[in-house]
Amino acid sequence: MTFEAREQSFNEGRPFNAALFACGSYALRVCAADTAQTAGGHTWDPWPITFPAIVQASEINRNDLRLTVPATFPIAQLWLQAPPAATMLCILYDAHFGESEMRESWTGHVGNVSFSGGATAEIMLASGISAMKGVGLHRVVQRHCGHSIYSADCGIPLDAGGPFATAGTVDDSGGNWIEASEFASLDDGWLDGGVLQWTHASGIPDWRRIKSHVGNRLTLAWPARIPDGTAVVAHAGCNNTPDHCGPKFDNLPNYGGLWHFKTKNPFEGLQGPLY
Repeated sequence: MTFEAREQSFNEGRPFNAALFACGSYALRVCAADTAQTAGGHTWDPWPITFPAIVQASEINRNDLRLTVPATFPIAQLWLQAPPAATMLCILYDAHFGESEMRESWTGHVGNVSFSGGATAEIMLASGISAMKGVGLHRVVQRHCGHSIYSADCGIPLDAGGPFATAGTVDDSGGNWIEASEFASLDDGWLDGGVLQWTHASGIPDWRRIKSHVGNRLTLAWPARIPDGTAVVAHAGCNNTPDHCGPKFDNLPNYGGLWHFKTKNPFEGLQGPLY
């Protein structure tokens, strides 16, 4: 039989659910079955996962889903200490035992993982439409540059082989800091506000903002799991003023602030109406 025939059949359907988690070169394919299944040209590993009912509602929040998985599930373990900064894509599929064809039923990304303290965890999946919840960022008049370093508006490429990148190997790490001898050759503060990039052994790309740089130590904006011996690339930071944008990066034409904007109201202190 075919997938469509089983879907339309009264008693020949043998459905099961499957999920793909992907980020960079990392891909995890799982299914709610007792044994591994082959479908869509891939093998799907069996896991005791509870898939929710998929609804299409006018309320954006109701389009988000929750998967109940064992606490040892690989995706749940990623969120246990330090979730990756990169987006973890999630695609849910409908399939039938014995059929090679699958149907994509839902697309989104992993929003968060919660642990109840028992043997299970809940993976909260956010649909693509959830990105429309916020009104977005608005540019305001300010003296400091409003562009994020290495963004499209900034114009400086985040290139691992670029002039503002320093490659290194982690000698020691702990929580929200790492140490690499290569960073000691740079002036203190050179990497403040910059970006640290690396790739996990699983193939998941990751990054953190650099809070401070002193000697061979980088303090990160939030914790990360970076084992000793990991190859990393640190990109120089910017303090969002012309002092860095010009002399340090030679990028003054793309400066996003009005540094010479007057902060004093010229009408302050005047008496009487102005006409």
